[in-house]
Amino acid sequence: MMLAGGSLFLEALMLTAGPVIRSHGYTKDTMIVGIGMNILHVVGNALLIYGWLGLPQMGVAGAAISTVVSRVVACVWIFTLLYKRVSAPIRLRYYVQLQWSKLVAILKIGIPAGLEWLSYQLSQMMVTRFVSFMGTTAIATHFYTNTIVYFFMVFGMAVGEGTEIIVARLIGAGDKEKAYHQLLRSLKWSLVITVAVIVAVSFFRYEVMAIFTDEPAIIQLGAAILLFCILLERGRVFNHVVINSLRAAGDVQFPLMMAMISMWGIKIPLAYVLGIHMGYGVLGVWIAHACDEWVRGIFHYLRWKGRKWQYKSLLSKAELQAESVSG
Repeated sequence: MMLAGGSLFLEALMLTAGPVIRSHGYTKDTMIVGIGMNILHVVGNALLIYGWLGLPQMGVAGAAISTVVSRVVACVWIFTLLYKRVSAPIRLRYYVQLQWSKLVAILKIGIPAGLEWLSYQLSQMMVTRFVSFMGTTAIATHFYTNTIVYFFMVFGMAVGEGTEIIVARLIGAGDKEKAYHQLLRSLKWSLVITVAVIVAVSFFRYEVMAIFTDEPAIIQLGAAILLFCILLERGRVFNHVVINSLRAAGDVQFPLMMAMISMWGIKIPLAYVLGIHMGYGVLGVWIAHACDEWVRGIFHYLRWKGRKWQYKSLLSKAELQAESVSG
């Protein structure tokens, strides 16, 4: 806790510098840093936990030291890239100079986005608690399918983050009409790619489940859930792509409101009713999850189509002009 927790501020620095680099179009750089950090972490764990190559066998303490070393290397690496990739000068006074207007603008996005993420994680914990009442087969199936489905989510998340950068740049340039159509194009391609991957995997769903277990009951139930994901993931794509662009436009309160209403008003009650009360088990929980994703996805899509996000602004025109002059 002292070593890994004490170095956690390095993660915060990387989470700050990374988006700046990506917003300038250098998305591969942050990916390479992330991969390099994980490789170094894994190798460090092997060397220090098990005492390979003559190093001391340190167990859990070795894992903590490996965590700190990998974070330090990655942090130095990503800040080197920050100075290399960002064309605008980064002056030393920027690290200590506090500009309240910008801090408020950042918190206007960061706090609602953080609360939305927290709401999602808490609702998932509650759903997992429901699943734990259903027995070990349900728990194992839920865990395995969540792991597999994460690979479906990657495509929507990737398109969502890329679209967020493009939309933010277009809005910053004052071209909101182009930003509007960019989101619709990205959403279409994300749906096509995600559905294609899910359909392809569904043909081999039994084989995919068999990678994790040879228990027939788990394989059968997991295969049914993977087939159901053809419906679920299409709703999730709307949230991954549209929410990111709404944030880029400064419209952050609406996704938070929808998260609170849908997750706690639909997913949690429906998961209990379908999964436990009506006896559908873990499949009932996933049906509740799909309902939540689709409800939020549809409302987020309608929000974008309604164009209310066009009237949101993080900084006033006067503040933007002042920054342009001072920069």
